[in-house]
Amino acid sequence: MNVVKAAPRLERAGKTPSQKAILWLLREYGRVRHERGSREFRWRMTEGIVTVLPEPGPWEFLLACGATVLDTDGFAILTETGRALCSGYQVEPPTVKVGRLPDQVIWLT
Repeated sequence: MNVVKAAPRLERAGKTPSQKAILWLLREYGRVRHERGSREFRWRMTEGIVTVLPEPGPWEFLLACGATVLDTDGFAILTETGRALCSGYQVEPPTVKVGRLPDQVIWLT
């Protein structure tokens, strides 16, 4: 059985809390790095680098529909389409506030 996978639809971009959070962080900080992490949206800033740790779905969706692209260093940046999507964001999404991790890694011994 052949399964045809439909391309992501741009009008659905930025609709989920995780997508909104990624777009907002990109708008505020310019470049964002992705690491596979928890099932819930988490992010941190270490030495000026913003890293998001959501499951890959929202990240890959924004890349596939053209809202973001990867630069040569592997960081996501907004496209013109992505800037248009998040231009209406007035306040920090709640997911960004709740999902922030400590900026410094703390080792427990």
